[in-house]
Amino acid sequence: MEAKDFANKIFEIKSLLENNDAVALFAKEEWGFEKWLQVELSWILSNYGTVVPEKNYIDIVFNKQWAISLKDRKTNFYGSGSPIWKNLNELKKPKYSKYSKTCLVFLTFPSREKTDDNVHISTELDNRHRIHYHKDFKFKNNIKGRLWFVLG
Repeated sequence: MEAKDFANKIFEIKSLLENNDAVALFAKEEWGFEKWLQVELSWILSNYGTVVPEKNYIDIVFNKQWAISLKDRKTNFYGSGSPIWKNLNELKKPKYSKYSKTCLVFLTFPSREKTDDNVHISTELDNRHRIHYHKDFKFKNNIKGRLWFVLG
């Protein structure tokens, strides 16, 4: 499966993000919900193939081919040094080397402390020639969000 096709499968989680009261509350309060994302995304991907969550400390392995690292905005976009690059560099670690394809999937949404990072992230990914796709959405309480897929 090619990256764009796989990203579109992952983006199917958009409707769950838009319609879940609990996730909207977590977004409003700026609480992390990475494990929820892992559970729901595993369920979606299971409709298309074999899913193994938490294999060798990798969030999701799909069809013995894709290794997926998941992050939510709360754990990835504060402070200088762009932690997103640490997450992308993690995809080069030996535990990922046995998979032919790797990707980082993460969420962004505005917080009370800072403005939306989406323009900065997109520019940096383009400047570093990283293949990436995104899907915009709104949580049930109208907080804007963006779901990202970045090829490892």
